[in-house]
Amino acid sequence: MSLRATSFTIKTALLVSAAAILAAAGCASPRERMQATRRPRNTLLEPAKLAQEVPLTDPKGASFLLWDRSQTQSLHLLQLGRDAVLDERYHERHDLTLLCVSGSAIVEVEKERHFVRPPAAVLVPRLYAYKIIPNDPENEFVALAVYSPPFDGKDCRLVTK
Repeated sequence: MSLRATSFTIKTALLVSAAAILAAAGCASPRERMQATRRPRNTLLEPAKLAQEVPLTDPKGASFLLWDRSQTQSLHLLQLGRDAVLDERYHERHDLTLLCVSGSAIVEVEKERHFVRPPAAVLVPRLYAYKIIPNDPENEFVALAVYSPPFDGKDCRLVTK
């Protein structure tokens, strides 16, 4: 074997070794690291089915259930009885998207009223005050609430008059 061929073989071996060391050291992309470290989970969302499984019994009642959570967002099922009202509030650090699943409501965002029924969605940016008033005399209001970053309950502030 010539000196040139030996030099090429050594360089190739070093490159392959360096690539393997870098890959093992975490030089993979964020997506590749996620695929290697996380197991797939069910991402099918059927809020209407969950609302049927966990019905409200009190027309003045309310329910707020954590559905799923990631590093960047959390999903919740919000249920408000026909006679319930979600008092005016805002979040200091969270953006909120409400996706109406069933029933209907008036969603006030900074005093601007929006009539919401399926499949409408309302975006409530952080620091914007909002209030939810169900207005379907027959059905509860059910919505999927998506918070980003994940909701922890620590920054919810009620608006006082």
